[in-house]
Amino acid sequence: MRKSLAWLILILLILAACSPARGACGDGKCSGPENAQNCPKDCAMPPSGQAQESKPAAASGDDLRKSVEITITTDTTGKGYGMSVTTVITLDLSFPAGGGEAALTMGSARVTDYTWEQIPGCEVRIPSDLVGASVPVTFEKIEYYPDGFMILQGPVQYDQSEFSIEMDCNPTGKTTLSDFPFSKTVAVFNEKLTNLSFRPQDSFDNKVTWGQNDAWSTRLVITVK
Repeated sequence: MRKSLAWLILILLILAACSPARGACGDGKCSGPENAQNCPKDCAMPPSGQAQESKPAAASGDDLRKSVEITITTDTTGKGYGMSVTTVITLDLSFPAGGGEAALTMGSARVTDYTWEQIPGCEVRIPSDLVGASVPVTFEKIEYYPDGFMILQGPVQYDQSEFSIEMDCNPTGKTTLSDFPFSKTVAVFNEKLTNLSFRPQDSFDNKVTWGQNDAWSTRLVITVK
């Protein structure tokens, strides 16, 4: 009888040793007496076999989206002969919810008006495709802070698209002038307004002179929506 009982105990010990341990800390399962305090390795993670739930991506509404329109009119008339050109820069920007730097500062600049003053004895021909011409522009940095300021920082990169203006004067004949309309508008940021700070809540309508001997007179109107 004693011998049989000894064999039974031995068999039970062998079976217990061969069976997988339960509740062992570090086995990837939060079971038995384990909890986040005595076994954070297992209980801090989701149960084995279940995929960890991914956090939902931040909704686009969490960002501050602003549309900026900058109307730039440069006038050089009244100086022998000159021109007036208006360019509109459009920027669709996205800022962090709490304010800060825009991730992308690229937009477009489009010529909306271009005229030359009348010159006695001369006829000026402006390319038909000049008005409506557009080039990409990129600011170095744009920042926005709710209930505060927007900051436009240069330099501004842009394509120097060239248009030739033809003047037919009597008696000198035809003369072709190479002109860069964008450099006479967009470049005001590089020449004069490399760091422009303003309050979007207030209207921005200012005139500045720039270029050699203040040859260019430029009016800027900025709206933010």
